[in-house]
Amino acid sequence: MDRLKGQFQALLGQRVTSLARVALAQDNKLSPLMATLLFTCCNSRNFELLVEQDTVRFEELSSTNNLLFASFELEPSEQLIAYPCTEIDKIPQTIASLTEIWAGKDETEFLVAVSFWDGGKNHIISVCTEGDEAELMMNLEELWQRIDDMIFSYGTLSHQLYTSAKDIKDTAVSLVGSK
Repeated sequence: MDRLKGQFQALLGQRVTSLARVALAQDNKLSPLMATLLFTCCNSRNFELLVEQDTVRFEELSSTNNLLFASFELEPSEQLIAYPCTEIDKIPQTIASLTEIWAGKDETEFLVAVSFWDGGKNHIISVCTEGDEAELMMNLEELWQRIDDMIFSYGTLSHQLYTSAKDIKDTAVSLVGSK
């Protein structure tokens, strides 16, 4: 399992101007891939999130080829394109801090969510990565309810707050009596 803590730090200080899903285009049909999310920044930097069952991959797309990626091989008649997320009203926004939420311990630890915050410590958006999709959550209370329920499933949750590449605050909560 890919456990790269802090992989979203590249967004700190970036002004995200749009969010999109990667969509599979074939025969004039678009199929948004719910396991993906594309962050476009005002300085033309693009970052793609891909959630798979055992991996959360977050990478900056190359400025020279800007190729989107998916978890499967494309057929010759298929291509990947950006499909805008229109339900988000808090973008554009500059990411001042972010919180990664991890479940489990040691070798079984995995990322279950990430929340993005503005300079006034206001919630912008969260992405739940617990399953096999990048689920957008605009409502912070909805995310906290989901996180509260996770402690009973996983026994341990840790929150890592990133405000800069060097400033990391880490907290862990364990269910009493869990192994």
